[in-house]
Amino acid sequence: MKLTDTTYLVGGGTWGGMGLTPGPDCNVYLIDGGGALALIDTGSGVAGSPEAIARWITGHGFALSDVGTILLTHMHGDHVGGAAALAAMTGAEVFASPLTAGVLAAADEEVSSIRIARDAGIYPADFRLAPLAGVKLLDDGASVTVGAVTLTAIPTPGHSEGHLSFLATAPKRRDLFAGDIVFWRGRVLMQAIPGCDVMATARSIERLAGLGPIDGLFPGHGAVTLSGATRHINSAAEHVRALRVPPAL
Repeated sequence: MKLTDTTYLVGGGTWGGMGLTPGPDCNVYLIDGGGALALIDTGSGVAGSPEAIARWITGHGFALSDVGTILLTHMHGDHVGGAAALAAMTGAEVFASPLTAGVLAAADEEVSSIRIARDAGIYPADFRLAPLAGVKLLDDGASVTVGAVTLTAIPTPGHSEGHLSFLATAPKRRDLFAGDIVFWRGRVLMQAIPGCDVMATARSIERLAGLGPIDGLFPGHGAVTLSGATRHINSAAEHVRALRVPPAL
């Protein structure tokens, strides 16, 4: 699904997603920088999900081998479970925060809350995190260039420790790939899991509100915003400044 000149939606499953892929997948975005491609997040990797994402990519006329970069927002299974499979299918380099990289290297289902999420029925009973070594680390302000698009990593903990958002700067647009830190209409996603922190969420939202004008807001679940996205971020920030938790997704 083409969203802008540089952004496609190529994944999104049964929970708050677009029904493009099977299973509990987050929204998966393809960035076309003109001859170079990147994926932001990879879905859960449950049976059929990586293959469905691959079909959406090739269905838009791209080659899987043109995907040279995979950027991961955070360590939850619906965002990183497909990383090993899609890295193998594309040959892409994978980038993430140090915490997310460590979780993938060790296939750590405790730190990532995958085990308790599976026990709660969020993931299938046979779901396991596939290990992936060699993930490259992104620190605050580090950027990755994908053709004409520059993607800058912004630490935004709160929904998860080690969470990154990505500010995509193109010749005519500034877009925010927000993972699970903020959503359409200023909503947030707080869960009863380790690492989900209200105060960290508030600080992250304030940081995003300081970025200046944003055109598109592309979150990890649910609706996207193609223009005027600053208003959604500011809506969340208004709640924070009034010492309120923004409304739930």
